[in-house]
Amino acid sequence: MKNKYLFLFTFLTCLMVGCSTEIIEYYNPEVEGDSEQPKPDPIEYFKFNTTEDVTDLIVEESRGVYSFETTGGDPNIRLEPLVEQNNADSVVLTFDYIAPTGINELEIFYSMFDTNSGNFVVVGGRSEIVGDLPATDSWKNISFNLCKSIKNFEWGVVGDFLRLDFGRESGVTFQIKNMYLRSMTDEEEDEINKEPISIVDFTIDVERSKVNGVEFLSEDGGEYSMKTTNTDPYIYTDALTEECSDKAVVLSFDYIAPKGITLFQLLLSPEAPDRFTNLPDIAPADNWNTYSVNLKDVFANPQYTGWGKVGDFIRLDLGSTPDVEIRIRNMRLSSPEE
Repeated sequence: MKNKYLFLFTFLTCLMVGCSTEIIEYYNPEVEGDSEQPKPDPIEYFKFNTTEDVTDLIVEESRGVYSFETTGGDPNIRLEPLVEQNNADSVVLTFDYIAPTGINELEIFYSMFDTNSGNFVVVGGRSEIVGDLPATDSWKNISFNLCKSIKNFEWGVVGDFLRLDFGRESGVTFQIKNMYLRSMTDEEEDEINKEPISIVDFTIDVERSKVNGVEFLSEDGGEYSMKTTNTDPYIYTDALTEECSDKAVVLSFDYIAPKGITLFQLLLSPEAPDRFTNLPDIAPADNWNTYSVNLKDVFANPQYTGWGKVGDFIRLDLGSTPDVEIRIRNMRLSSPEE
């Protein structure tokens, strides 16, 4: 019996040895010198200041996700101020959002230090409309290049903050998370360095909800026929899709206006009471005539510094008289040499 167990043990041992002829080596390379890639620095996401300077917004926060509902016509909120100077390369604002109905005209204000109050504040003329948030029911990432405005406004010292204005409509719900400033991609840098255009052929935004006191009678091939319906009629151009050169200062268009238009005014975005300019009247004309005005002195005003970015627009106020008809075509902004 003892020999039987010894034989069985010897047989099993041989069997195990016979099945273990393959040697398995585990690859575990040694790290030499500085060849190991450093871990990326953690992203410092912006936080919204939900306790002060919140206008026309209901805000709730849960685990870094901010849920908003607009309650009036000027919904805005500011971000928490910088606790250290902004990196010079961090110029692209990026975040994830959900907005079932979208948001028109996201406007960003850049704070400045007010020596009188000793506080950082927002003032007119230090903002830009960066674009829209297209409608989406699921999380979507979006980015806006703030490079030029950050430079122009010298923004980014400790204490500075951004204020975000979310359109002008009440009852809009949306969510935001993971907001921060990053460096530009190669494509974004190429785009920012692209030569601005010196001729802008404008179209009129006939669908804009804020068009006031104007009935569009027809729109055909870039020709717009309209009639004023109250004492405060105004229209808008579509927003710029390319950066406009600061040499493009001549506003012109062809028109027919049997009664002409007095108290003709222009407003350069963003909209604010101090951004209106009175223009020469539109003379009566039963046939096509050309209206042209050089806005060089207007653009030289410091409050209009930086106008001409993608998303900027022009508002035209068509006098103060109802039942005035006017047809407009070939509206453009160009340099005097064109």
